[in-house]
Amino acid sequence: MVRIASSPYEDLETGCPMLGHPVPLRYCLEPGSELPCRRIVLCWQERFDIAGLLREVLTPEQLEELEKAPKQKISQLLELVAKVKKGS
Repeated sequence: MVRIASSPYEDLETGCPMLGHPVPLRYCLEPGSELPCRRIVLCWQERFDIAGLLREVLTPEQLEELEKAPKQKISQLLELVAKVKKGS
């Protein structure tokens, strides 16, 4: 889990598009996995330099893993349809 030293940002809240309600930054940093939420930069970049904070607290390997964008739902669906068509 990602730990940040006492920060003026840790108690700031922003709306979470995945949960549908406000959450504090500390939740986004520790969403139940080893890495912060993949959307953390998108959700926080307008409030403060979240990318800079992440560079301070994550290893280069963790940053690289975090930057790997998950596939969009439409891409996943199109791949599934293609697999089904091949199987028919």
